[in-house]
Amino acid sequence: MTDKIHVLHVLRQANGGMREHVATLLKEMDSSIYNLMVACPKNTILDRELVSMGRSIFHVDMCEGNNPLLDAKCLLQLINIIKEKQVQIVHTHGARAGLLGRTAAALTGVPITICTVHNFVNHSRVPLWQKQVFRLLEKMLSPATTRYITVSQALAREISRLNGIPEDKIDVVYNGVNLENFNIMLDCKEKKSQLGLRPNSVIIGTAGRLIATKGVSYFIEAARTVKKKFPLTQFIIVGEGPQRPALEKLARDLEMEGEVFFLGYRRDLLSILPLINVFVIPSVSEGQSIVTLEAMAARRPVVAFKTGGIPELLTHRRSGILVPEMSPESLAEGIIEVPENPRLAEKMGNTARSVVEAKFQQDAMVRKTEEIYRRCLREKGFGLEPLFGT
Repeated sequence: MTDKIHVLHVLRQANGGMREHVATLLKEMDSSIYNLMVACPKNTILDRELVSMGRSIFHVDMCEGNNPLLDAKCLLQLINIIKEKQVQIVHTHGARAGLLGRTAAALTGVPITICTVHNFVNHSRVPLWQKQVFRLLEKMLSPATTRYITVSQALAREISRLNGIPEDKIDVVYNGVNLENFNIMLDCKEKKSQLGLRPNSVIIGTAGRLIATKGVSYFIEAARTVKKKFPLTQFIIVGEGPQRPALEKLARDLEMEGEVFFLGYRRDLLSILPLINVFVIPSVSEGQSIVTLEAMAARRPVVAFKTGGIPELLTHRRSGILVPEMSPESLAEGIIEVPENPRLAEKMGNTARSVVEAKFQQDAMVRKTEEIYRRCLREKGFGLEPLFGT
């Protein structure tokens, strides 16, 4: 067998960690072995990245809401793509893409199906009946799924417990970052001026999609308490999402409108991180946060709720502050601890960087994913010697 392995990644509209995860695989996996393709809704950011990589992209009508007709249309689109491109590996990302992509793979006889789980579906704010339907469908698709990948041990335990997936069918592959991207020379005063921040401010920041599970309302409420303790602080929120109008209203209601800055989606986040004195992850549910890894790689002291996969990244008061109780008051206490203890803050930032260097580099994520592909191909009887040379 000398042809490339045809791989189709399937994902929903994604602008956060999932998009970065998939984009990294598409960019870094061995293109001499794999013909990497993507099926997803139209996404300007991802489209631009894929074009620059020379990857094939197929737009499908995958919605986020409950729309059976559109789901059926998307399923037919995926079936046609799989047949036309003779796909040998379907690799899905996220819940809806996982259901539709694996169903299409099963109906077309794709030999290998891999499902990456990025988030806790059971924690999402959807009706209970939808969660029950999802679990039923997941149990039906599980026998036809070659491997599951989760981005944290916590997620692996969750899908095994709730969906009955055998532990030996699950691989944990942590997200990773490219440390070369953090070798940044920056005039912090100039950057602050560009963002409308005061040059002498202590900056408390967060970043992520503005949805309920990211807990940004906790951040804004905690900001008022922190501001009373440290009057020179200002607060920045990087990201977009459906909750932005409500969050802006919350800031106004708390009389924090002039101190909380909504920066929207920024492609220069890595150039903003050096400005931030305390980086906050207020998520109430988190599979394994790429933006947390980015803050750690930038030596920022991180304060986060102790939830999901976050404790697998941070050790309390060694590489960050873990807040056990999900409340604005507890979050504020965790944030205040950092500027009150500058030596601890510096030590946590340096330790966090060392943790990323040791465990969460991008190359390791790509290599482990390729190892899973290779193992699955061998188990399915593909003759790989001409491709891999072994």
